[in-house]
Amino acid sequence: MQTFSKRCLLNFRKDATVSFNDLQSIDVDTNNSNVTFCKVTNLTNSNAVKYSTEQVTIEQTKEHSLDSFLSLGGANRDQNVLMKLVLNKVKFQREVYPEDNEYASRYILLVNDVEIIDRLKSSNFNKFLYQYSSKQIPRQSSANMIEIKAVYSRPDPNCVSEECSLYVSCKPIRLNIDQDSLIFLINFFQEVFGASPEENEEERDSNAKVNAAASQVKNMPLSQHNASRSSETFYRVFSFSPDVLIRIDYQGKHVLMEQGALKGLLMGLGQLNTSEITLKRLCYRHGLLGHHKILSYATNEWKQDIFKNQLPSILGGVGPMHSFVQLFQGVKDFVCFPVAQYKRDGQIVRGLQRGASSLSTSAVMAFLDLASGLVYTIQSVAIIGYDMVSPGPSKFQKPKETFRQITQPADVREGLTSAANVVKVGMTDVSRDMYIAASAEHEHKGVPGAIGGVLRQIPKALIKPVIVGTEATNYVIDGVRHQLMPDAHQEDIHKWRTKNC
Repeated sequence: MQTFSKRCLLNFRKDATVSFNDLQSIDVDTNNSNVTFCKVTNLTNSNAVKYSTEQVTIEQTKEHSLDSFLSLGGANRDQNVLMKLVLNKVKFQREVYPEDNEYASRYILLVNDVEIIDRLKSSNFNKFLYQYSSKQIPRQSSANMIEIKAVYSRPDPNCVSEECSLYVSCKPIRLNIDQDSLIFLINFFQEVFGASPEENEEERDSNAKVNAAASQVKNMPLSQHNASRSSETFYRVFSFSPDVLIRIDYQGKHVLMEQGALKGLLMGLGQLNTSEITLKRLCYRHGLLGHHKILSYATNEWKQDIFKNQLPSILGGVGPMHSFVQLFQGVKDFVCFPVAQYKRDGQIVRGLQRGASSLSTSAVMAFLDLASGLVYTIQSVAIIGYDMVSPGPSKFQKPKETFRQITQPADVREGLTSAANVVKVGMTDVSRDMYIAASAEHEHKGVPGAIGGVLRQIPKALIKPVIVGTEATNYVIDGVRHQLMPDAHQEDIHKWRTKNC
């Protein structure tokens, strides 16, 4: 104990002080975290005194390490709104050649793998973007996902002007798009580049008007090129190859009229399942001035090709249409495989076997997809009913914290095991809730109260098995589907976020 009087001052840290008035005593603990004031006050017209105690907690300054700051961000960083860009094995090479050489320099950018990880709390997806691979499109371990090569040459040795030949290649891409994640990325890039949506619309209109003239630039005069060389690069050759396949899953959640009436409806009500688009290869050798002209040229070429040739593959993934497309594809293979095999080597029986195998697999997968959608609908309705008859916060509907599954079953055995565990845990919860309700009421009202507590749990006990049963059925369906198509198992591992992510 340390006792002071006559307006003393206690300094326990350089950046914090405690002051007190006369006739006070102070007790400072050994950790310098608490200060206790004992104040003595004389009562008027009496020899008695009054004691009062006040305790003040000293806030210690928390010093974060550099690693935690880099991983978690600043003090005001919102960890629930987050998306990660992951670049693996990035290589950059720059080569400069002598002035008397035809080529001036060369730049090479190689990225082995690119991923965008979705960490928004409102999203159930795991990976927003990653390299797509399957049995038909195997992944090459030594290949780079993105390759960009730019070669600068001197068309005239007597002039300092340079022309660029740009070569770009990319591997197939898989996109799992949640509406909230998409809106987050749109707002993020608008804030980064300082452009509002109205300004973006104006820029699109202006680019559309000048694109026709820009794409027809041929054999630009050297004098005109030199005049604009200081601000724009002249791309003599632009090449994008090979074709890039993009498979898209999209999950709309709510209609937002801030994006416009039509766009808001499409974004909110749209549901895509394995829709496919292909970015065709491009090769332009007539010259383009500036990188924005290259982007406009490539965007317009891909847009026209998609609208003319690829709309069926996009619409085939809308809602439950993917299941029917799978079934029709199986029927087509059942008819076409025997004909093609007979023309090749005359063995029509082998063609019938291949066609029957494709038809059976496609039919089973289509049935499983439709059954999974039906089970999900029943589960959603049961959860709503459970919330209606049970007081307090919801035990199932947690849209900001829900996850697909803890693990993805690889085959039927794992699916049945997971389903059995779900049923066991669910029935245990039902019996425990009834026991707790009966025990709590029995303490206050005896046997009548216990009976009443059990009766009040009957509506919940009738609905809970439906929720548990649909969840167990979903595990079994996923196990069967993953055993029939191992590629679907790998896609679900990348797509759905689990509690371990």
